[in-house]
Amino acid sequence: EAGVHPDIIKLGAEQELKVDEVRELRRNAYIRPNEADVKVFIVYNCDKMNLNAQNAMLNILEEPPRGVFFLLVCENRALLLPTVLSRCAVYRMPPQELTDAEDDERVSGFIKALCSKSEFQFLSYCMTLEKLKREEFSKFLELLSKTVCEASIKRNGGQTEKLLAECFSTEGLCGLYSLLEELSDRIKFNASNAALISALLSGVSRIKRELQKNGGNVFD
Repeated sequence: EAGVHPDIIKLGAEQELKVDEVRELRRNAYIRPNEADVKVFIVYNCDKMNLNAQNAMLNILEEPPRGVFFLLVCENRALLLPTVLSRCAVYRMPPQELTDAEDDERVSGFIKALCSKSEFQFLSYCMTLEKLKREEFSKFLELLSKTVCEASIKRNGGQTEKLLAECFSTEGLCGLYSLLEELSDRIKFNASNAALISALLSGVSRIKRELQKNGGNVFD
């Protein structure tokens, strides 16, 4: 809560990470955690590292020590070496921006319907999205993705994020986030609102079935 933990190491936030600092990171990675069960390295601005530093990072990414995790944060993943990128699970974060009350209300209404035990309520709410303009639907998916992301990493968000975290396991939230990213990509190829809603309903239904099977939500 204080933002300080001996097993969470933050690097590169103030200046570009040099190859010598990456080598020190590699040595530190093999030292056992002090308090936690795992050790986490958060590397900011990794897309600004030069080729030598990235190649040095690649060595530890290829065979990381057990119980060590790396979060590489960047603005432009195209600047990362393909070999580095291929060893990462990529998560695209929506941009931080102000939203108006209508956007917030639309997302909160969707999440309330999503987390209800009534399939009809959720279906009915999704049908209201069909009247949205393409730009509005795109913005809705973007804000919804951001809300799901915040719920999945257990931030101290509002009631909407807490409701999501209560109804879905982390695995379920990650699945929902991936589904929303897929739908956002379909908008770029001019998919109709009806097709998007159909894919949304089908995807959510699949995620819920998987969670119910594994006991990962509260819909039973």
